Amino acid sequence: MQVKHIVGIDPDLKRSGLAIWDVSGQWVYHKAVSFSDLILRVTMLCQKEDTVIILEAGWLNRKSNFRKGFSKRKSDRISKNVGENQATGKHLSEILSGAGYQVIEQKPLPKGPLKGKSWTEAGRKFIQDNSGITGRLNDEERDAIYLILMKKQSIIQSTNTISNGSTTRTGPLYKGHGNND
Repeated sequence: MQVKHIVGIDPDLKRSGLAIWDVSGQWVYHKAVSFSDLILRVTMLCQKEDTVIILEAGWLNRKSNFRKGFSKRKSDRISKNVGENQATGKHLSEILSGAGYQVIEQKPLPKGPLKGKSWTEAGRKFIQDNSGITGRLNDEERDAIYLILMKKQSIIQSTNTISNGSTTRTGPLYKGHGNND
């Protein structure tokens, strides 16, 4: 079966980053949206039979709630927010895979030259240069787009393997055709 759409999701409690890419080379959608709007957009724009979803899965990080250098109150609040975002991601994964979509749970981008607390200037330029999207983007949108940029070629070419750092919820990937990367 041929993959038609690749969806990137950066889950968040209030507004999750959502990007949808058509393997013909077009961005179908990219925006930060509510939980319900995300489910609606994915199910309206993408067929489960030809869509692969890449979901940023912070819960795959070994330690995701350790906060050094903050007061106990601030550390507790940050940890609570991280836990709520992770729960949102787990719910999205469960709902979308339960609806029959191929869902890949992917570790977040580590801090480095592209992204620290937020996207660096080099990171924003990387997204613009590699996606062709020149308009304003928020960090959630960039995260969702980045997930697609990093995985699209392997998804199109792969039947069974996904690079390290990810887990698949619904079985082997569909074999795609074409080299639109």
